[in-house]
Amino acid sequence: MLWNRADGYLLNTAGQRTDWHFPAPEVWVDPWPTKTPVVVAATTAVRQVDAVGQVRQIPAAGGKATLKLDGAPRIYYGLKPRTDRQGPHTLARAPRRN
Repeated sequence: MLWNRADGYLLNTAGQRTDWHFPAPEVWVDPWPTKTPVVVAATTAVRQVDAVGQVRQIPAAGGKATLKLDGAPRIYYGLKPRTDRQGPHTLARAPRRN
C-alpha cells in the first residue's frame, strides 16, 4: 500500500462541522492536487486497487512502471521488492537505462 502525504490532512480541513464527523468529499472524488510520479521495478503490469475496490492496470516496460501517488492510499500488486541481507523488503527502484 502506497500513498504520498504531500497535501497533508486535506480531507478534514474545509467545511463546517455540525457534529463529531469531519466533512469529506465522496470517496470516488479525487481532491488531491499533488500527484507524485514514482518509478518502480516491475516485470509485469502492476495492478492498482483503490479504497472503493476500483482496479486499474499500470503497464510495465523495460523492467519498470510509473505510479502516480497522492494522498489516497492504494494497494499495488506486481511490484518487484528488494530484500536486504537481514530480510526486510524495500521498494526496488527501477533499473537505469543509459
